[in-house]
Amino acid sequence: KFAALFFSLIIGLTLQAQSASGSGSFQTKSLPFVIDDADIAGSRSLKAVDAVRRKLEREAKAGSKVKIFPMAPESPGTPNPKAEPGVVHGRLRLTDPKGGLFAARRAAVLLMQGRTVLAEGRTDAKGRWSLRAPSSASGAAAVRFRLENPFWAVQDPQTEKPYEWEAGSLDLPLPGGRDMGDFRLYPETENGKIGFIHLQFLEALDLFERDHLPLSWWNRRLLVKYPGSADFFSPWEFALNLTRPEAWDVNLHELGHAVMAAGTRSYGGGGRHKIDECYTRGLAWSEGWATFFAGAVRLSPDDDDARFEFLVPRRAPIRIENVPEDVCRGTANEWRVAAGLWDLYDRHGDGQDQIAMAFGTMWSAIQDKVMGGLPDAWAFIRKKLDSRQERIAQAVLRQNTLDTVSTDLLTRRGLPAPSRIIPKSTAKPSWDGAPPRR
Repeated sequence: KFAALFFSLIIGLTLQAQSASGSGSFQTKSLPFVIDDADIAGSRSLKAVDAVRRKLEREAKAGSKVKIFPMAPESPGTPNPKAEPGVVHGRLRLTDPKGGLFAARRAAVLLMQGRTVLAEGRTDAKGRWSLRAPSSASGAAAVRFRLENPFWAVQDPQTEKPYEWEAGSLDLPLPGGRDMGDFRLYPETENGKIGFIHLQFLEALDLFERDHLPLSWWNRRLLVKYPGSADFFSPWEFALNLTRPEAWDVNLHELGHAVMAAGTRSYGGGGRHKIDECYTRGLAWSEGWATFFAGAVRLSPDDDDARFEFLVPRRAPIRIENVPEDVCRGTANEWRVAAGLWDLYDRHGDGQDQIAMAFGTMWSAIQDKVMGGLPDAWAFIRKKLDSRQERIAQAVLRQNTLDTVSTDLLTRRGLPAPSRIIPKSTAKPSWDGAPPRR
C-alpha cells in the first residue's frame, strides 16, 4: 500500500510541475491521487461487469473492432425536396431509467463510408441534427451517433474507442435532401442504458450554464469508460470508470472529482475511505466536494430531507440534509463536508441554516484556487459574503461540526482521540461495504 501511495504521489508531483510550467495543452490542476471509491459506489462485481460486456457484444454489429449498434427509426425517413441537395437531417432522443424521453443534446453525428468520416456535426438543444454530404462522394454511406462532445466521450474500455449507433444507410450522391427520421436509444437494451450517463452529465453542464459560468477551464475531453471494472476517477488519464449507468449519484460524484481536478488546484489525498469515518482533511475535501456536486446537479435545494439513491449501499440512503449522529465529526469527514457545503447552498432553512448561496457564487470563489481542505475553500468563499452573511455561514458550518480554522479538528486540545470519535459500526467489518466480487 505504501508503494502504491508513494508512486501516486510521485506521478502527482510530476503532473503538478508540468501544470506550473504550462507544458501541454491541458494538465490536471489538482494534485492527483488514487482514490478508492468502492464504499461510495458499491460497484458491480466483476462477474456482473463481464455479463454486461457480453450483452454489448451480442447487440453490436459483427465484424467490427468498434462496437456499432444498429438503430431502427421511430418514424420512417422520407425524401425532403425542400432541403438542399445532399443535406441529411433527423432527430435523436434518449430515454432515462423511468422512461422519460429527452433530446439527445450535444451528441456527435457522423456521415461515414467505412471508417472514413465524410461529414460531422452535433445535435442541437432539441436533438436535431443536419449534415451535408460532399458533392464528390458516391456509394453507400451511413449515419452514426456517438455520445461525445468537447467535454466528454463515452467509450468502450476494451477497445478504447467511442461506442457508435448506426441510424441507417443511404446512397450518395443524393439528388435532394433526406429526412432520416426520429431515433432514440431504448433502455430495454444494454447499449440503450449508456444514454443514462450522457443525460446525467448534460444536467451537470446545465448547472454551470444556469449561472452563466465559463467552462474554459474544461479544456480536455473526459474519457468515460463503461463498463469499468470499478467506479473511480483516474486523474492522469482524465478518465472516469463507471459500472452502473442508472446510478446517477455515483456517476455524478465521480464527475465531481474530474471537475475539481480540472477546475481547481486542490490537494486532495487518496486511498481507502469510509463515508462515516474520519481520515485526512484533504481526502474529506475531495470526496465531500464530489458528493455535494452530485447533489447540486440533481437534488432539489428546497428538499427538507435531501438524499441520494445509490451512494454507499451499506448506509443508503445517504442524507445530505440530515446527517446521522454516529458519523464522525469535523473537516476530516467527507459526509460532514458535503453536508456543510449543501447547507450553504440549499434554500431549506434548518436551525442556523438561514443562507442560500448560488452554486455559481461558490464555484467562482474556489475555481482555480489552491486548497487542501474545507478551511481553505471557506477562506475563498467568505470573500463573496458581507459581514452578516459571513456570520450566518460560519454558524451553518459549526452546525455541521465543521471548524474553519487551519488547525485540524481532530488534533486540537481538549477533544477525544479519533478512535473515540469514530463510533463502532454494527455492520460486519468491511473496508468498502461493496458486495463481494466473484
